[in-house]
Amino acid sequence: MWYSKAILAVFCVILVDLTLGGTSDTLKVQLNHGGVLIGRHMETAKGRHIRSFLGIPYAKPPLDDLRFKSPVPYPSWEGVKLAVKDSAVCPQIDQMQGSILTGNEDCLYINVYTPPLDAIKKASGKLPVMVYIHGGGWSMGSGAPELYGPEYFMEHDVILVIGNYRLGALGFLSAETVEYPGNYGLKDQLEILKWVQNHISSFGGDKDSVTIFGESAGGGSVSHHLQSPKSKGLFHRAIQQSGTIFNPWAYPKNKGDAAKNALKLANLFKCDVEGENWTTIIECLRKIDALELAQAEPAFYEWLAYPSCTFAPVLEPEHPEAFLDHLPRDTGVNSLDIPVMMGIVSDEGLLGTAPFLGIPDLLKELQSKATEMLPMMFFYRHLKPEQQTLVTKEIEGFYLKNGHSYEKSNHRNFTDLFSDAYFTAGFDEYLEKRLTQESTTTYVYVYDHRPAGSLTNLMGGGDESLGVCHADELALLFPVGKLLFPTGVPTEKDILLREAMVTMWVNFATYGNPTPSGSTFKWEPTTKYPWNYARLGSQDLDNWYILQNEDNYARDRFDFWRNLRVILENGKNLKDEL
Repeated sequence: MWYSKAILAVFCVILVDLTLGGTSDTLKVQLNHGGVLIGRHMETAKGRHIRSFLGIPYAKPPLDDLRFKSPVPYPSWEGVKLAVKDSAVCPQIDQMQGSILTGNEDCLYINVYTPPLDAIKKASGKLPVMVYIHGGGWSMGSGAPELYGPEYFMEHDVILVIGNYRLGALGFLSAETVEYPGNYGLKDQLEILKWVQNHISSFGGDKDSVTIFGESAGGGSVSHHLQSPKSKGLFHRAIQQSGTIFNPWAYPKNKGDAAKNALKLANLFKCDVEGENWTTIIECLRKIDALELAQAEPAFYEWLAYPSCTFAPVLEPEHPEAFLDHLPRDTGVNSLDIPVMMGIVSDEGLLGTAPFLGIPDLLKELQSKATEMLPMMFFYRHLKPEQQTLVTKEIEGFYLKNGHSYEKSNHRNFTDLFSDAYFTAGFDEYLEKRLTQESTTTYVYVYDHRPAGSLTNLMGGGDESLGVCHADELALLFPVGKLLFPTGVPTEKDILLREAMVTMWVNFATYGNPTPSGSTFKWEPTTKYPWNYARLGSQDLDNWYILQNEDNYARDRFDFWRNLRVILENGKNLKDEL
């Protein structure tokens, strides 16, 4: 009955007051609209007490008619909300946890971590703000504390914000129409940045000193925000880790591909796709359980998990809410006035090769069907068949030569192929376009340290050291490393590099320079193309270091892709040009 609920509500408020007692004021934050949040204490890796506010709603739950629409800001409220428990993750197949289906569509929440009040007062409530965007191929991941918690960053005096955004079809399905344009996950991220501008001052953060950073699809997201006029003015520095807008999985899909995927999804759930009446199709898809939609993604795979990134950023028709309606290869790189720090991992491609390097039958199948497989795996199947064949021939001739082949024993060139096709060629293209224009500060790194545990441990690579895999640097920045360290114990070198890197990330967010005056190391900025960079860590344990300035990284490989791209973009005859 109604009075039972009222008594229970009063009891909960009394319980909160009794539980928090005299410490409640230190954990209480009043937002600018008047509503109050009560958080809880957490500790950093070294035992520093910090304030944590978990599960803060930034947008209305994207349910029913709000599915496949831009996020709607969460309304103001009166009174107190507890912010002591993380929200559900967005619907996904979580490959980090054994490919389990998990999540809830009511998932648009953020977590905010702050130093103790004395640190905030010392900074006059103007601490730099760092907003992290998680990766996961646009189809998995979350801002959960056990993955991206504050243990390391909050040793420093910054405000850390980490949130969820819609994934897979729920976040990126597009009919390529004004009514259903897509990019809802990116627009969720945009809403987080708007929320930060409206409310971060209540936590002691400086809304005029916001750094966005992310890894993989998170790095690609950062790159999209640098590109989109919708994000202008919402952040002031950016860190792109293993992801830019020019990576093929982040670059807008070819015209018609997104709509074709949307129709296939609708057909899987027996929606009426005849005549392509999108209003009818979307209404049907809105009635499907969110977890069922997430579970359908493997239906798009043709071989293992390829083609990857089925639902991803797309070029939208021009309309007032469009996040991305111009191709960056047509318009050039934007936000040249924003300081950027960006980097790659030395063996990014192990993400692709580690899962089947130890399975000879799969390697033989790939080799025997290379002409069919490689265009599908490496995002050039949109070319004419004869062009696909010629590109495949050139790729094999460049990478798989001098005795190298599709075998684990000499996988290096094979892994380099994956690295370049998925990550580093697009990274080099971004730097070329940025550095050949008049742009502000740019810092470039190559991460080259394999921590005690690697992502390859989770992908079938075993404990064997194959190299430094995509995402391995996250083990030093966030507690996600606890999933990667087999024994849970980092090495002495892991700890040294972790403390140095976190400090450099925070320095960049604070000063726009990872190694300002007085730092132990000196990271040289990048001012011209080809680019110089800081190598962070070394695979040579006998000559190991934390930071070393270098140049001319993998130029032969980047030149191969650069020349190939120029030929394709100019529409020349590949047979004559290659």
